[in-house]
Amino acid sequence: YVAAPQVMIDEVRSPLGFKQTVDTIIDNVRADGQVVPKVYDFRKSLIEHTGTDVGEATVIEICYPEHAAELLSVPDNKFITPFMPCAVGVYTKSDGNTYVASMNVGMLAKVLGHEVAGGMGKVARKDARVLAFLHQ
Repeated sequence: YVAAPQVMIDEVRSPLGFKQTVDTIIDNVRADGQVVPKVYDFRKSLIEHTGTDVGEATVIEICYPEHAAELLSVPDNKFITPFMPCAVGVYTKSDGNTYVASMNVGMLAKVLGHEVAGGMGKVARKDARVLAFLHQ
């Protein structure tokens, strides 16, 4: 279980600041013709509900409608819904740097196998394009 987070979640230090990283991800998603259904500002929400300031922490939902429709049009694939839409976390750590965490969709596709693997493989490739700026 100790290795699971490193296998299932990719964490990368962003070359940009927090706001620029969030904006770049959203812009890249939209430029690819995809949808950002919701952006969660954890800092604001947690201050409001608990009085605790966790620092900059945002989750960006990313929806790939054509792949979602392909996957969910098969009734036996609907078990995948807890992983939808995809989400990317952007946050700062105590070192002052901004980080991006995302689910390793390609690995999840392999783990889940059968009919969902193809659709999730397509999502993994789109995620890679959206987050390519992190690896330049």
